[in-house]
Amino acid sequence: MHDVISQPPLDQQKLRALLEAAERLTSTLSRDDVLNHILAIGGELTASEAGSVILYDPDQNNLYFAAATGPSAEQVRALRVPIGKGKAGMVFETGEPLIENALTDHYKAVDQKAHFTTHSMICVPLVFATKTYGVLQFVNKHPDQGPYDDADLQLTLRLANFATIAIRNADCSSGCWRAAGFTPIPRSARIWSRWSPAQARGCAWSMQRCCSPTCAVSPISARK
Repeated sequence: MHDVISQPPLDQQKLRALLEAAERLTSTLSRDDVLNHILAIGGELTASEAGSVILYDPDQNNLYFAAATGPSAEQVRALRVPIGKGKAGMVFETGEPLIENALTDHYKAVDQKAHFTTHSMICVPLVFATKTYGVLQFVNKHPDQGPYDDADLQLTLRLANFATIAIRNADCSSGCWRAAGFTPIPRSARIWSRWSPAQARGCAWSMQRCCSPTCAVSPISARK
């Protein structure tokens, strides 16, 4: 476990990357697009070999890989992590971020099935209010870049905030559409259905009912 003592300021490169992540967050409702973008930014700025967003599945009461980068990204997408198992399971359960630069008690079942070896890790929870959605983690910092440090942790915590917003927005948007009886359509696709006035009113009512004040879902004008 790693105790955060200080919060060093981010340099200009990392600040620009965070602004880029924020811009991507406000330009799309696609959760996958935002999460993959966050992993790409975080992986580059922390000099990590791989990264992943691991979310809680309430139906199966375990964790799954919602997004991943690195040489074993495709393999890990099909894997599950028990609650409390490994570093990701522990961070999800405790809500405490961690940095470990010499893993000794890692949950090796994931590595074995993904044909990957994890040497070091930075892992933080995805939390909003009292709800934990999952964890964001980066692994295997390149040796010539030194160990994971507080600067890496602060960047990852900030990226985790963006990831959590993306997850909440996607869930809220999907819930609103389904409550109105529609199949969600990506806003970026610019495809509009021919709704009746009753359908349009139903969608607007659902958005007002379903979306919290923090949800970034924008009202959509319907064609008659």
